[in-house]
Amino acid sequence: MTAKRNVEICIDYDTEYDDNGNEDFWADNSVDRWARGVYVEVLDEVSTQPMYLSDTDGCARVDVEVDPSGEKFEVLVYSIASVKGVDYEVHEHSGNAAWSNQPISVEAFTASATEGVIERTTSPALAWQVMAAASWMWQRNRFAIWNGPNRDCCLEGTGGAGPDGTCTDPTKQYGPSTESTIHYFVKNTTGLACGGGNNQPGGHINSVEFSNPCRQKWLYSHESGHLVVGMRMDGLEQYNGAAPTDNCSGGYWSSGQLIDPGPPAVSRAMMSKEYTALAVREGWAEFYATWAWNAKNGADCSFLARGTFTDIDLDGTWDNDFGPSDPYYDFELDCAGSPWMYTDPNTCTDGFDWVDDLEVYNDAAGCVRAPVQGGYDLESNRSSVWDVTRMFWHLYWVDGLTPVALSDLYVDTCPRAWAQYDTWTSQGVATRPLNRLYTSSAYHAATQSDVDDAISNHVEH
Repeated sequence: MTAKRNVEICIDYDTEYDDNGNEDFWADNSVDRWARGVYVEVLDEVSTQPMYLSDTDGCARVDVEVDPSGEKFEVLVYSIASVKGVDYEVHEHSGNAAWSNQPISVEAFTASATEGVIERTTSPALAWQVMAAASWMWQRNRFAIWNGPNRDCCLEGTGGAGPDGTCTDPTKQYGPSTESTIHYFVKNTTGLACGGGNNQPGGHINSVEFSNPCRQKWLYSHESGHLVVGMRMDGLEQYNGAAPTDNCSGGYWSSGQLIDPGPPAVSRAMMSKEYTALAVREGWAEFYATWAWNAKNGADCSFLARGTFTDIDLDGTWDNDFGPSDPYYDFELDCAGSPWMYTDPNTCTDGFDWVDDLEVYNDAAGCVRAPVQGGYDLESNRSSVWDVTRMFWHLYWVDGLTPVALSDLYVDTCPRAWAQYDTWTSQGVATRPLNRLYTSSAYHAATQSDVDDAISNHVEH
């Protein structure tokens, strides 16, 4: 004989992030976070009840059938959730093990108790750190991830895309992803560098991956920033990381090791000179991470440089010397300010057009501007991730564009047909992403002057 009890189940995450700072949200690990929308199975004496907990507070009320002599029931918690209509899963693997999101089993509750708290430590635990961050991001805003571009954007290389990225052939146009679930993959293999990527793990644009040890909520949100626009265009931007350095644009890891100034596939540092396609792509993802953890207040908005020092002129000294005796040792960069250049030697910058200043400064490495070719100044196809991050923050904070409006502005540049490299024809110049921002803003007429203001205030040249 069983007895029916009505109980309330609430699940919290204990966060253990390594990159807490001066953000407005989740600046430390002292408070447990609601497991919004997490999927659980409640096992009692009679049945198994599957359910998603509330995506507001991670709670739900449920009737359980228990043995009156013990009044015990069990809860299985999966790394699966549904928050504001966004379904996502976090999968883990170790070594060659299969990807999985096997549940953790919470010890049996006593249904007749007034209140009970049970803590469960999991190993590996990284999936739950990702779950916690994702629950926060998706409840803030969905960024219209299932809406395609508002313009007739075309695939690069199809032969149909015009300079503005559009075409009239519907067979060459692209829309949003048809995937219904977002997947986060976590590699729990020791020895991997802390990093992430959105290069379609599993063959799907709705997937991102991280390596262990990476307890960085900023990294999770940065990769999600790629995901929120990637899903709207069912693919990746056209970009390339092989911009000539012009003896500029170096950086150091926190270990003091020089970041390779050669042509990697990704940006070299937050302040390195890159092709605008790469700067805009990574700058958008940094903006998304900035948005995720900061309130709309540029006065105190900051984000982490994630362990790199900047040696923009490659003279062997750190221009942003976040050393122990310096006021910016926390590696934090401002969302709206200008570079703080350390005087070793006295670096000639005025904050605005700071790369221009360094290019004309008589530094040891000979940092110079990109050349003019075919009558076009190739330097106009250079920017930095940091500048673009601040540009998007300006549109959000100063001009008041909503997350969805910013997402519209981005995907309507038709990023899958951006110029990856230098171009020196009038049509080629039109394919650069910053030029496309003007095109997109003309389509969204209310933002055209805002875009011009944001670019002129924050983006070089």
